[in-house]
Amino acid sequence: MAKYEQLKAEERHYIQVQRQLGFSITAIAKALNRPKSTISREVQRNTSEAGYCFLAAQKLVQMRHTMKTKVIRWTEEIAWEITDRLLKKWSPEQIVDDLRTKNNIVVPIVQTKNSLI
Repeated sequence: MAKYEQLKAEERHYIQVQRQLGFSITAIAKALNRPKSTISREVQRNTSEAGYCFLAAQKLVQMRHTMKTKVIRWTEEIAWEITDRLLKKWSPEQIVDDLRTKNNIVVPIVQTKNSLI
């Protein structure tokens, strides 16, 4: 399976110009060597009443990226944070919610036979 690569600002600008010239999504996809669905999704997500604008699209993409919840690797620091909360008698759900809210990280809850981890 090929690795997905996000559209670059230059590609978004090309989409805007080509759409203004009346080119189809299929023609734009072929010219950029991208799947038709990628271009279609880009245009759908980032078109306003004024039409597709690559600058606005780029800002929306950056905003969505910064707001996205990050799944992180297990670190000693996170282990200490979780241990501290467990010693304070927090529930696993409270710990996960606190880490998600304060640090924008996701810690999965795993249920074992006798307890939640």
